[in-house]
Amino acid sequence: MMNNDPLKSYREYTVQSSGTSDIFIQCYDEVIRLLHSAARAMEAGDIEAKTRDLNRVFTFIVHLQGALNFERGGEVASWLNNFYTLARNQAFEASAHLRPDLLLQMAGYFADVRKMWEKTLAMGAENPSVAPSLSPQDALPQLPQEVAPAIAPDMAGSFSPTDWSA
Repeated sequence: MMNNDPLKSYREYTVQSSGTSDIFIQCYDEVIRLLHSAARAMEAGDIEAKTRDLNRVFTFIVHLQGALNFERGGEVASWLNNFYTLARNQAFEASAHLRPDLLLQMAGYFADVRKMWEKTLAMGAENPSVAPSLSPQDALPQLPQEVAPAIAPDMAGSFSPTDWSA
């Protein structure tokens, strides 16, 4: 059956023809877009649209978290796991208290982590023989210092959504 939505068809084609790092970048792009959309819906009082967008955000986060390889990723995989847990907690808090500012803050954090994926792709471009196996977990030195600095110093500790305030 042919899809009549050109944007959806383009997205599906892009995912099918992408490498792992490209797919993660696309996931982050979609999470960022959905967070902005949910914030706009919240500001407009459109609870149905806010809920739909945040449900999709939660789905993406669950898939991103499920894709972590703790054996290979070590400390960065643990950091990303904490990041995704915080993101879910902050999205719940934003939804419950109708706080679009928290969603926009999250979008900024996801944009920062997305930059790590881009750096990972650049590392692969410099050495194509390792490109298929690269992930942001290979960008260990940069990730904790550049993303969400308010939580990075104590990656092993327990976090709450309030730790994410700017």
